[in-house]
Amino acid sequence: MRKTKLQMKKPILLVIITLLFSCNNEQAINLEGNWVITEMEFEGKKVYPQTLNEIIKVIYFGQEGAEKITFNVKDSIVILPGFKSEKLNLKYQTDENEISLILDDSIFNEYQTKYLKLKSIDSILNKRLMEKGVSSTQYDLAKSIYIGTYQMIFNSVENTLELKSDKTIINMISEAKLIERAVNQVFDGL
Repeated sequence: MRKTKLQMKKPILLVIITLLFSCNNEQAINLEGNWVITEMEFEGKKVYPQTLNEIIKVIYFGQEGAEKITFNVKDSIVILPGFKSEKLNLKYQTDENEISLILDDSIFNEYQTKYLKLKSIDSILNKRLMEKGVSSTQYDLAKSIYIGTYQMIFNSVENTLELKSDKTIINMISEAKLIERAVNQVFDGL
């Protein structure tokens, strides 16, 4: 029995369609900017940061009292909220769907003076803590919560990101997405 050209093309077409749909369609994660923490766990217990010495705090509807994580992609620096302590500045490295948060002594003062253009109480405290060997108990807690390697799970529709390590889970949403939602709610009400 001889196959027609159409019968021969069907399996080839199926293979092509299967390959197209099996390709990784995940959107690249754009970390740049602010991410508002929606939920956090450490060693199986719900926790939430509380940064000291915050000068300005933006309040998002539905996210009152929210803390945020700021990524500076150019310099691979992340600013994390403290746990009844000052902010924690770390370096980060990404590899596909993983991110490693690393303590790097050189970034504490340099980053805040170069990019934030201010010498706040926060940067002075960070420097003093570094000079003292970072002896603050709360600061040490913040380091133990954050430093490590995380799996990144990104939802491009909701613009949410989950960072998951062996001891810490951080769920967050892009600040830009929160602002977009708020603007849409305003205009939907008109």
